[in-house]
Amino acid sequence: MSDILEKYEKFGLRANPFSDERFDMPMVDRQSDWTKIKNVLLELLVGQSAGIVVLFGDYGMGKSYTLSKISDFLQGAKRGGPSPSSILAAKVRASEPELPRHYSVDLFIRLIKSIGRPKLLEIFSKASEAGENFESPYDRIVPELAHGNDLAWNWVSGKKLSKGELRSVGASTQVSDSMEIHDVFFGALRVFKAAGIDSIVILLDELEFLLSQAGRSKLLTIIHEVQAVWDDYNQMDPGQKTRHAKVIFVFASSPDAWQKFLELAEQEKEKKGGGGTESFLRRIPENARLDLSPLKKADVKEFLEARISDYRTKPMEDPLFPFKSDYVDLISRLSFGIPSKILALSALVIREAAQSRAPIKHVDSHFAETVLKDTGALIEFGEEQK
Repeated sequence: MSDILEKYEKFGLRANPFSDERFDMPMVDRQSDWTKIKNVLLELLVGQSAGIVVLFGDYGMGKSYTLSKISDFLQGAKRGGPSPSSILAAKVRASEPELPRHYSVDLFIRLIKSIGRPKLLEIFSKASEAGENFESPYDRIVPELAHGNDLAWNWVSGKKLSKGELRSVGASTQVSDSMEIHDVFFGALRVFKAAGIDSIVILLDELEFLLSQAGRSKLLTIIHEVQAVWDDYNQMDPGQKTRHAKVIFVFASSPDAWQKFLELAEQEKEKKGGGGTESFLRRIPENARLDLSPLKKADVKEFLEARISDYRTKPMEDPLFPFKSDYVDLISRLSFGIPSKILALSALVIREAAQSRAPIKHVDSHFAETVLKDTGALIEFGEEQK
């Protein structure tokens, strides 16, 4: 291992800067995209209605990364926006590898697990101190979990309890009971609100996997369950709304998968005259359908420099070193500005440069193109060898 790392040291690097999947790196440019995303979210956060946002991007465009940055933005202090303490952001996959029998049950359980026990204990402690009168089973669950009761956590996180264990925490049904999930979900929204949380933003990644995995009837059922949360909140009278945290869904999807969804909606409209998918789509305003743009050449340079900078072992006069400027032109063209392609191709190129027996002082476009041709990477990424 040390021999490999020493090879990167000749470039002033502690390791390959491009081989790690990381969400903690700063966002590069995309200011127009990011401004639109923030504006839509802030509008929904200060509004009175639940909302749905869809973030579009081809594979590798950075949807998962952007969702993580949205979470950071919502939970960080930002001038002119809502207080971070009043927002709860939770990122989950739109679906697990095996489709659940009841999507809303599965979504609630994964949401609770994403929030995590420490954060949930903090929330339930604040709700308990607020002195709210919660309906069963939260009238017992809130103080029990606030005091660290394991069974209370097991119940709210979806684990199956015995009848005796249920009685001990004041519950008569399991969270996994699909007939009760509406009350369980909205009971949790009341607890969140009592703890000072005005909005919960559910960041649903990999929607394309769900859209490709579910058959027509299953997908319609899932849509109905998500839509029910949106509708039931928005149809509350104003007094009830003030007692529940608002729900905002942010979906991330590839354009192709979404197009199939639109086609399904059109088929449903022709068969039944609307409803189902078509009525769900009406709930997503045009300004809440956001596309991630590919990185421009200047952005690619900044992207490379940001990655390299975080792996430096010593300062360098040229922040792009060991790459020459013509490498930026090459990788911008070959990657089409798609971040994951930039990372994959650059990881391969700099690995070959580090391990080359010939002395390599800089990585220019000629060396990089030779490596990518010899390894077949250009074919893999859609470029023909010449």
